[in-house]
Amino acid sequence: MVSLKIPVSFVKNLMKPKPPNSNIVSNKEIFDLTQGTVVNFIMNPLIGAVDTYWISKLNNDAILAGQGTSDRIFNSIFMIASFTPTVIIPIISKYDSIGDNEKVGSVISSSILLIGLIGLFLSSSIFIFKEPVIKSIIPANAPSYNYAIQYLEIRILSLGFALLNSLAFASFRGQRDVYTPLKINLYSQLANMILNPILMRKMGVKGIALGSVISELISFKMFYSSLLKKNLIKFSKIDFKIIKLLLNRGLSIQLRAICLSLIGLIGFRQAQHLDLSGSIAAAHVLNMQLFEIGHIFTYSVGLICPIIIPRYSKPHFVERKLYRFGTSVSILAMISNFVIGKKVFTLFSKNEKVIYFANKVIPASSLFQLICGLTCVTEGMIQGYGMYNIIGYGTVLSTIIFFVATNFSNNLTQIWYTMCLSTAFRGILNTYLMKRIQKDKEQKDKES
Repeated sequence: MVSLKIPVSFVKNLMKPKPPNSNIVSNKEIFDLTQGTVVNFIMNPLIGAVDTYWISKLNNDAILAGQGTSDRIFNSIFMIASFTPTVIIPIISKYDSIGDNEKVGSVISSSILLIGLIGLFLSSSIFIFKEPVIKSIIPANAPSYNYAIQYLEIRILSLGFALLNSLAFASFRGQRDVYTPLKINLYSQLANMILNPILMRKMGVKGIALGSVISELISFKMFYSSLLKKNLIKFSKIDFKIIKLLLNRGLSIQLRAICLSLIGLIGFRQAQHLDLSGSIAAAHVLNMQLFEIGHIFTYSVGLICPIIIPRYSKPHFVERKLYRFGTSVSILAMISNFVIGKKVFTLFSKNEKVIYFANKVIPASSLFQLICGLTCVTEGMIQGYGMYNIIGYGTVLSTIIFFVATNFSNNLTQIWYTMCLSTAFRGILNTYLMKRIQKDKEQKDKES
């Protein structure tokens, strides 16, 4: 079994004081859930880094820029469509804590129907309209344009399976099982790691995309075999009231995903237009790869919040613990990003111009690690409390700020500092609104 060798004593010291009440989340539970979630999620950016390494061996920055941009488009569509996992985690966690497996199975089965239909519609639509989608980000006369088309037309075939796999992963997380998904993720991503260099040599950038498709198919088979064995998929238990609930609660999650995707795509678009040769866009891809690896740690802390908060009667104490832990992890991610950035970029590109632009962004990307981490932990708590509307408000306003400010960005570093500004605003506003709602609720409870 894979584990992260982080000293337990260090983690425990981060999460003082220790409560006398056994009904309050333990340090061990927070640490174990975070550790398992980190190992699960870190595989994807690591595989992305391996892909980037192999693509760099082709000595063509246009391929790196095209594949990186198409990968961002795919991930943006995935984020927008994958709202159901975020909503079902606290619901499943609640029913699992009282042993109501019938209700857990009903939630999972209803979610499969909903997300399956969404995946089929989106993958078909993007495949048909792939050229207009790519042109909205990359100019048609850019060298990276054709490579982006080649990658997206194959990678998009895995969208439906990726969405269903994310749903299955969330189902296990809601039951506090992070190790079954870990085993499945390891098998599928190892297959991806082996296939990609082989297929790339035979098919170019299309081979990288095909490797990802095969990896998702392996995950799909293993995830749903496990759920069937646990008797958690029963299509006779599909409840359209649950589907309606998922859609209603998912609106704010979707709005957040759309806005964050727009921020990411606008950033890539600006990078593409700053330099049609692809050097700046390639530098942007390298920094995004580094950021995503570090962000997995803080993202994982945010993901465990909606698992833990619904299970305990003293969520405010849990909140303080999670904030202490999340802040410490965010600071460590920022420092790591700053220290290793200049050392790893030379592994992925031999172009001195690309390395120069990538290195200039490191201070901004390191700050972005810290701000994103703190914001992610807050949003995880908001989901745990069921305050979904707050997330939508903050994200819309931060997107407007980014869209306006990025028009005044003249280089890649300024684009990253603009991302820092908009994300910081989102985090501060979300925290303020969450505290305000909590205060109003406490006041009403006292009056009643």
